[in-house]
Amino acid sequence: MVTIDIHRIAVFESCTDDQQPHLTIARTDGCPIAGLTIGPRAWTIQPHPEFVPELADDLLARREDLIGAEKTRTARATLHRPLDRGIVASWIRAFFADAG
Repeated sequence: MVTIDIHRIAVFESCTDDQQPHLTIARTDGCPIAGLTIGPRAWTIQPHPEFVPELADDLLARREDLIGAEKTRTARATLHRPLDRGIVASWIRAFFADAG
C-alpha cells in the first residue's frame, strides 16, 4: 500500500465495517478503511483530495471543539506539505477506465 498525503483529518473512527465485501485501498491510524473498492464499479475514499490547504485550515478551526485541540494542531502542522491529488486522480481514472 502506498502512503499518500491528501487529507489531514484522520479522526473518523466509525468508518470500519467488516461485514461488506471490499478491498481496502487506503488506511490511516485513525481510519483503518479510508478507501475501498467494492467490485469493479465502486471506488471510494474517506479523504477529500479536492480540499486545498486554506479550506482544510478553515474547517479545522471551525471544528476544533469536535476534533480536539491536539489533533487540530497536528493536522494544521501538515498543511504546508505538498498534496498527492494527481496520484489519487490517476487511481480514479484507472479504476473507471478498467471498469468500462
